[in-house]
Amino acid sequence: MNRLPNKTVIVSIFIAGLSVSLAGQSEQLAISRTEWKNWNQQEILQNAEIHPSHVAANTFGDLIVLDMESFTVATLSSEGMLRLTGGWGVEAERFSYPTDIAVSFGQDIFLCDQATDRVLRFDGKLNFISDVDLSEMQPTRVELPSRIAINRLGEIIISAAEQWELYQLSSDSRFISRFGGRSYGEERFGEIVDIAVNSRSEIAVLDRGNKQMTILSRAGSILLTAPLPDEEIVGVESWRSGWLVINSNGKLFYLSSGSRAFSYVLSVQDKMTQIAPITDFTIVDDEIFAANGSIISCRLIIHE
Repeated sequence: MNRLPNKTVIVSIFIAGLSVSLAGQSEQLAISRTEWKNWNQQEILQNAEIHPSHVAANTFGDLIVLDMESFTVATLSSEGMLRLTGGWGVEAERFSYPTDIAVSFGQDIFLCDQATDRVLRFDGKLNFISDVDLSEMQPTRVELPSRIAINRLGEIIISAAEQWELYQLSSDSRFISRFGGRSYGEERFGEIVDIAVNSRSEIAVLDRGNKQMTILSRAGSILLTAPLPDEEIVGVESWRSGWLVINSNGKLFYLSSGSRAFSYVLSVQDKMTQIAPITDFTIVDDEIFAANGSIISCRLIIHE
């Protein structure tokens, strides 16, 4: 684990509603956010009886949502074009206990089905491509896939429930490595809530069991850990050179590059809008989209 030099001075500053911890070369950002509001395309999802539990986005800014209750995956473009796939089942494009979705940089969509230990793959138009039975992988089988992320190399990162380990697969779904198990000793994961990757293929692991977020290199080395700022943190995403996390009430916290302390992102009105509990979120440029049975959004404001 990397340690801060003894002579490093940590300074906290408060600018425009956000406290940013500076440690050595940490990024200096002053940001706030707008209030939560309904997404302008939410009515299309509502008319299709889609109630998002998970959300992701491709590089074009199209949203991909998962409705766990109706076993449906939907894509919705900013122009309002809606596509649907899924259904209850155990073969091909059907699934029976979906737990997460992710989008590759090639626009393919991946879904974890915990009931069948499969990862399903669709193209950007939701045409079914393939599935992988993780329980039959060699030399290490993966059971109860819980969260999924895809790095820029197309490698697939999967967390497994109960074992609370990470598994790294190649772009063609071959086993590469596993992280976070007994070999990590006291640093082994306790209860993984969410995972994310950034442009450097570093992996952020929200670990509720150990009440911390761990940042790993692509090879699985621990780069740093930071205490979680809230007990109800549900999601993490890469943003600029740092990481954003969100709690179920819509509070946002930012971990700048090199820092070991989260900062609370205040709204411009300095108040909290009452919203249904959030279960997932994604970021498109500086706009945040959150799933809570519908899609709500807010915008991050960077103060020069």
